[in-house]
Amino acid sequence: MVTALESRWIRTGSPTSRVQFESESGNRYLLLDGRRAYHVGFGCQTCSFLFERLAGANGPAQIEATAEALRSGVASLDDEVVRVIGCGMPEGEYAVILGEASVEEVSPGAERDYFVREQIALFGEDTFWCLPHDPRVPYFRAGDRDIGDGRRLFNFIVPMFPLKWLRMYPESEQLEAIRTKSSGTAVAIAVLDVRSPADWPGEKPDPVEHWCLTHYLLDGHHKLNAASRTKEPLRLLSFVACSQGVSEKNDIERVSSLMLGREGKQD
Repeated sequence: MVTALESRWIRTGSPTSRVQFESESGNRYLLLDGRRAYHVGFGCQTCSFLFERLAGANGPAQIEATAEALRSGVASLDDEVVRVIGCGMPEGEYAVILGEASVEEVSPGAERDYFVREQIALFGEDTFWCLPHDPRVPYFRAGDRDIGDGRRLFNFIVPMFPLKWLRMYPESEQLEAIRTKSSGTAVAIAVLDVRSPADWPGEKPDPVEHWCLTHYLLDGHHKLNAASRTKEPLRLLSFVACSQGVSEKNDIERVSSLMLGREGKQD
């Protein structure tokens, strides 16, 4: 599970950010350098949750001015690097969470795939495709937990390219990359989607509502690869976009409080 060390609300960003959000006919997209990188789902709460990699997700969105600081690691949200990274986000209000996560790589269609297990258990099988949703990328689960009242919180970390790209090099080069690039802090932009079907056949499911917090990784793919391989926690700086998820601000406040290990407001 993602464990938060600190959390804080800020308003930041730039209209010229390399990263943007876009909506069209109820569909939501995450853009990188003007190209659609991910379909991040539909705007209705009773639609099933999804993310799907698109052609624009083919590289990181690094901010060169922060590279050395991220390699050293972010110790606090008061660090100057957090302000600089925030200026590189789309304009908006964010819950900024500095935390650590144990990660588990999941291949689409595999036993641990959320879309094969938990999504079908809640929403049932898609009646048109008659197949589980395919996110078109191996992704990472970072824990899930019951949060009461028939609700369950899921954390996903989604890379901007398959980490297999990093593993195509000779083993010696991979190990060197882990040694030299794996420490420090990864950066993500995140959205919280609260999903529940309008109705269901048969008995009421448990849980009846999925709270899906998806961290789209912008910088730190070597760090994610190392955390996956070594089973060491990933240090993650995540900017949760208040206005881009299918959720309310108080939902995000509740999630960040749970991740901090307490209920109530953040610092």
